[in-house]
Amino acid sequence: MTTDTIRIRGFQHDFARRQATRVVEFPGGFAVHNDDYPDSYEHNRAVVTGTGRELEDPQALLGIVEEVFTEAGHRHRQVLVEDDALGEHLAPAFVAAGYEHGREVVLRRAPGGGEAAVGVPVEEALDRRDLDLLVFRDWRATLPPEVPDDVVWQLAHRRSARLRGADEVAFLVVRAEGGVRAYVDLYRTGWVAQIEDLLTEPGFGRRGYAGALIAEALRRAGAAGAELVFIVADVDDWPHGWYARLGFTEALRQHSFTRSP
Repeated sequence: MTTDTIRIRGFQHDFARRQATRVVEFPGGFAVHNDDYPDSYEHNRAVVTGTGRELEDPQALLGIVEEVFTEAGHRHRQVLVEDDALGEHLAPAFVAAGYEHGREVVLRRAPGGGEAAVGVPVEEALDRRDLDLLVFRDWRATLPPEVPDDVVWQLAHRRSARLRGADEVAFLVVRAEGGVRAYVDLYRTGWVAQIEDLLTEPGFGRRGYAGALIAEALRRAGAAGAELVFIVADVDDWPHGWYARLGFTEALRQHSFTRSP
């Protein structure tokens, strides 16, 4: 691993652990649990960090995951496998066990240098009520109708846990045309920063909002002393190419395995 990839992995581990109310260690990885947001897969997942021989037996790892999540009382299962080759090796067994397999790419670039669209106002959401409402609407439109509203609100409010994840956390928004129309998160600890959760409200695209948010996040990261900025994207989704045009290059690949109740 390069210096950049070591820094990125260290940041990700620290970010996950700092948000957790409980951490369970297991051979080759750890699991985080957050009792305040039990329906947030992001806050209740297993992370496979190693590549050792004990992890190459898919059935053994599936057994570990089942034990960890059952003891925690979760109905869902989510596993992040950091090593690309190990993730591909485990995929057939996890899919056969009912998991959905996702491939993710971690992209990096230096901070600063972003060019925002002229006239697009970006501000920090110190009062998150409008932001939470937009996030709620987005999740409500995405999730099946049988998912109750209290679970959807939990997903909208889980940003409060992210405040513990890094030394500096900022929720940036574009407030225009009568409300919050786009947002992105910025997390920084030391020399590393992460940009995450970028969204533009449907019907308000192609106004430069997303580009303005990324540019402001890059500027803030550099001003705060970060030397490296990264973002996680789905390998096959269109933002992967869009981030590349903004100067992000591939650093790592990882795999997610998810089984919903």
